[in-house]
Amino acid sequence: MAFGRQAAAYGDENKRVEGKGAVGKGATRVPLGAAVGNNGRRALGDIGNLVGAMPSNAGGGSQKQGALAERAAYKRGLGAVNDKPTTRLAAKSAAAAASDAPAAAAAAPPLPSNWGAHRRRDLITKPRNDLAPEGGAPSGTGRSSGVSERDPLASINSNSLHPGAAAARMAKQVEARVLRKKKLGTHEQSTTSKLLAQSAAVSGNADAEMEDADEALPDIDSADQRDPLCVTQYVEDIYAFYKRTEGQSCVSPQYMGRQADINDKMRAILVDWLVEVHLKFKLTPETLFLTTNLIDRFLALHPVTRKHLQLVGVTAMLIASKYEEIWAPEVKDFVYISDNAYDKDQILAMEKLMLNTLKFNLTVPTPYVFMCRYLKAAAADKQLETTAFFLVELCLVEYAFLRFTPSLLAAAAVHTALKTLNRTPWSPALHKHSGYSETALRSCSFLMSSIHRKSATASLTAVVKKYSSSKLYCVALLPPCPESPIDDTCSSSD
Repeated sequence: MAFGRQAAAYGDENKRVEGKGAVGKGATRVPLGAAVGNNGRRALGDIGNLVGAMPSNAGGGSQKQGALAERAAYKRGLGAVNDKPTTRLAAKSAAAAASDAPAAAAAAPPLPSNWGAHRRRDLITKPRNDLAPEGGAPSGTGRSSGVSERDPLASINSNSLHPGAAAARMAKQVEARVLRKKKLGTHEQSTTSKLLAQSAAVSGNADAEMEDADEALPDIDSADQRDPLCVTQYVEDIYAFYKRTEGQSCVSPQYMGRQADINDKMRAILVDWLVEVHLKFKLTPETLFLTTNLIDRFLALHPVTRKHLQLVGVTAMLIASKYEEIWAPEVKDFVYISDNAYDKDQILAMEKLMLNTLKFNLTVPTPYVFMCRYLKAAAADKQLETTAFFLVELCLVEYAFLRFTPSLLAAAAVHTALKTLNRTPWSPALHKHSGYSETALRSCSFLMSSIHRKSATASLTAVVKKYSSSKLYCVALLPPCPESPIDDTCSSSD
């Protein structure tokens, strides 16, 4: 058996079977120092790897000489067949080494097998003064006997037998050097040190000013320190990452020009109908925002006919529901809500096509993600929160708002909601956490207030009806942000 032979090969090295070298019945124990046969194995001894160890000729000289002679004979034979210059040179070198080996072995005195260990211990524990020439420094130090005693290293080497006196002398010399450097530093300060001191002072003042400004702003995450779901230790980094990567989930505001059979008005009708479906199924707000994002990204990459546009919409909401909801609607629910315009197989086929087209990239920062953060920075109540969501959902229907990033759209919605409710328009906390000033929000906020003004008489009324209910504080019935020449936000655009 292969396993038995392998197990026998890794057996006890002291157990041997006469004539076979395998461990089994009848195995005899061989002493450590005894010689064994060709099939046996000998315990390892000193292999000359100790510090300062020298090769021993006990029991191994004849074997080494035989190996060298055998190698030289082999190379001589090889040279006869393949007679090249490099081969002849190697053969001559091997022959010379083989002829010198017996003489070297005879000249070397016999040494104990543990010579290296004793020699290493002597070198470590005993001083090396015996290796230095008379009247000079020990070898390896590179110093002569006439070296100045002001050098601490020379003091230690010359007084190795009195370490206490040498240490005291070295301490005094170090103290004298420090005093001498201090005196030089008071009179001759280098240009580099001056520049470093000035830079440290300026950076220290800037850091102090930034710390003072941050301390003046309220900590919006202080109330959630004990809530692990709020991840207050990482929330700033998370939103900084969202802002850096939000452009990857945005689409070109001119992508509809590449569609041959649909236009922006059809897209608006589809999104307005999906707002009603979203309300009918009582889904979360995240699902609606992700649905709109999936529709735009898919239409920007894949041409769609007019009769399949609704199929794209219901499939996008199915995917978003699976991603965001705990209990997502089933496929048969979307078949029913689309009035049997599409069957189950068509929806599943479109789901496969959409996911492959988008490369399964569903984790994207939508305006809803930024809305939560900005409303928290604004210390918003329910009325302000509902008004901001009403304005941003009005923008989902409009194709013109695709030119704004999700973070800018969310910030403009909060800003316009504050102006609509006659509250403080933009606080330093909102400026800090959003990264946008009122000037940067001017164009988007003006367009948003214009859409709000036209919503009462628009043909697409799903968002207005949704936010006209008493559960949502009837914010759709609030008067829009008034236009005024003094108002930079609602009266002019970039």
